[in-house]
Amino acid sequence: MTQEWEEDLHFARLSIDDLDELARSWRQRAQEGDATSSAVAKALESVVRQRRAAAAARDRVLAARRAWAPLRQAARLLRR
Repeated sequence: MTQEWEEDLHFARLSIDDLDELARSWRQRAQEGDATSSAVAKALESVVRQRRAAAAARDRVLAARRAWAPLRQAARLLRR
């Protein structure tokens, strides 16, 4: 039973918004004087930035695929 739970946890992934909220929480702790909290907040903020950039890139690729879909379909019909 424990092993199944650990496997599920291994693949668990926090959303961008969840990570952003965690970063804010750690940033607040850093402002209250916890020196190591600043490093944790910076690391989480870095992950948030990278995930947002990756999501934006995926959105651009999907939009381009949707835009080109009619042209690709027409090209397929012409090849037949």
